[in-house]
Amino acid sequence: MWPSYVVVDKAISEELFERLKKLTFTVLESGAISTESSQSILRMRIYTDQSTKVELEKVSSQTSILDVGLFEDIARQLAPTLLRHLLERFPFKRYLLNHINVQLMIQPPNYVYPSHYDDARKLASGVLYIYPQASVGTILDRFDATGNNLEIEWRPNRFLVFCRQERVTAHSFRSNCHVRVTLVCNLMASNKVLPLLVEGEFRLVTIVILKAIKRLFFKLL
Repeated sequence: MWPSYVVVDKAISEELFERLKKLTFTVLESGAISTESSQSILRMRIYTDQSTKVELEKVSSQTSILDVGLFEDIARQLAPTLLRHLLERFPFKRYLLNHINVQLMIQPPNYVYPSHYDDARKLASGVLYIYPQASVGTILDRFDATGNNLEIEWRPNRFLVFCRQERVTAHSFRSNCHVRVTLVCNLMASNKVLPLLVEGEFRLVTIVILKAIKRLFFKLL
């Protein structure tokens, strides 16, 4: 059964959202990307010391169309909602915050991403619905005690926030007959071990550590 989550309508200012939509249309119409597979167009990390690392993906020939400052402004407006929910669900995890991760995501028509749990490094996960006007919202799997799923209805400029929890917060998403564009904004830790310890997932911590040791061993060979 799912714990609490947060849904915020008109999550960012109208001015920022209009700029984001305009940029989305520019990206889609530029021909710089393929809409035949799910793609991350921009990945930005804003660290707690205010330094910023930006990775431009899939648009190497069209990087000028991406407004990095726009995404920084959006992250500043969305981050407080993420942090408030994190403090409600897992207060101790705030000490693990390393950076904010922002990604502009594009999925092709009729795309399906199966049920999954977010990476343990995600302290608080958020997704902002952008385009089109009507699509399929994120689906919270096994939402209630009877195992029913719950779709968080799609509405442009709606922001869904939740804190991942192993074996609890399974979710999935899909598109309809149109391209699906979202902005993902997450509060991130630097590793998986400490967040899993906070959740009491000692078995998973052991697996993560053993995998790290295995990778190190093969590097030394």
